[in-house]
Amino acid sequence: MPKEIIANVRPYETRIAVMENGKPADFFSERANTNIVGNIYKGKVMKVLQGMQSAFVDIGLGKDAFLYVEDVIANLEKMLEVWTDNGEGKSGKKGMAKGRGRQRGPIRDLLKKGENILVQVTKDRIGKKGARVTSHITLAGRYLVLMPTVNRIGISRKITSQEERSRLRDVVLGSRDPSVGYIIRTAANHCSAKEMKREIEYLQDLWKAVTSAADDDKTGVGLIHSELDLMQRVLRDVFDRRIARVVIDDEDAYAAAVDFVQRNQKELANRVKLHTGKKSIFVEFGIEEMIESALCRKVMLRSGGHIVIQQTEALVSIDVNTGRFVGTKSLEDTALKTNLDAVREIVNQIRIRDLGGIIVIDYIDMERKANRDTLIERFNKELLRDKAEKTVLKINEFGLIAMTRKRTRKSLERMSTRPCPYCDGTAVVKNHETVSCEVLRELEKIAQEGVRGNLRVVAHPEVSEYLAGEMSQYLEEIRKSYKLEISLLADEHVHHEQFDIFEEA
Repeated sequence: MPKEIIANVRPYETRIAVMENGKPADFFSERANTNIVGNIYKGKVMKVLQGMQSAFVDIGLGKDAFLYVEDVIANLEKMLEVWTDNGEGKSGKKGMAKGRGRQRGPIRDLLKKGENILVQVTKDRIGKKGARVTSHITLAGRYLVLMPTVNRIGISRKITSQEERSRLRDVVLGSRDPSVGYIIRTAANHCSAKEMKREIEYLQDLWKAVTSAADDDKTGVGLIHSELDLMQRVLRDVFDRRIARVVIDDEDAYAAAVDFVQRNQKELANRVKLHTGKKSIFVEFGIEEMIESALCRKVMLRSGGHIVIQQTEALVSIDVNTGRFVGTKSLEDTALKTNLDAVREIVNQIRIRDLGGIIVIDYIDMERKANRDTLIERFNKELLRDKAEKTVLKINEFGLIAMTRKRTRKSLERMSTRPCPYCDGTAVVKNHETVSCEVLRELEKIAQEGVRGNLRVVAHPEVSEYLAGEMSQYLEEIRKSYKLEISLLADEHVHHEQFDIFEEA
């Protein structure tokens, strides 16, 4: 079955699932005005920590961002991305970066308190930690990534033809500003020279606009350039000829997506479709159920075994258990079958939940080295479906596999839940933003079923307050669109995750 992209777009939230063989393989979610990864900010160095070889940078978000020494450009005063204050609030002279690499020297020689610097967010705010930023700016297009602070050219390893690699390198070398670098992405494979040159021109114009805005003396600490929204990023990075269709359930988002694809991948524009069914698109494709299961600690396997997923501050642990599966031959055979059954589901859950950092998988112990080798081979093969950067260590005699996976945003659990107030933080419940979104979706579903009249929503006070405040405009849109009277009733005795909708006579 071909791959598909299914998008549920609402003013308050966008959710996108990439389907493989009829099942969700990757899941992306973004609340309105919450994504900052990829954004470029003009910041001010607030504190330089010599002992940690890092600095805190004010980028206008309340919580200072974190900048490691390896993410600082040398000779900052000569860089296009950095300002030197002469004491009168005026910028010093700037110059273009000339291929300098990442720094390993003392950070006190590179940064000074009060200095202004252009930075880009590489890792979102997680928990109490501020965003992680870098002064090595990148601007991504469909085929290329512009790197203004270096002057080298990199090519995706997935482009294997040496002839094609040479052709693409020659196109970029003949069209780029020689003081900047580029990464040639996998999507550029067999791309025409005309398309490549057009994107180079677009990215270099975009960089000029960024630096012009940052150079304006009137521009204070804050946002300089925003990354594309979630729908556009998925179309840019995921949508290609292997995707049979993109189905979107919102007319405005559909029109914007068609326009975006027309400008970037014209030949694929006819694959973007508008969902017109009466059912919610995620219900119709079975995705809603997947999201709910992805918030559960326990996931059942086809064999009768199960895996348990637990996130902590430092790492993610995944435990494999035989459960009801007792096998038929021997303990070793039962362990091997359960472990192999768990491999694909573990990779699915890592992708769907967007787990990152250090991941430790506790497979069932196996005595035979051949069985352990079979398991790690199967695991590595399944991981090829995951595009995230990762490193996997060999399985040890205790059945443990340790791996790292690059994480730039909050996982599905961290985005959708919070520590449970009912059990003193030993578990989690859905946060009021997530429950509020569920209320709005349920109201739309009821309205689409033909219900008209007065509806009363009974929910926890935090949920009711959030609906009446931050979500009021979306609630009002539902009222107007479906000619409904909707009232909110706060009840402190209602569980934080629960709500009821009554039709009043």
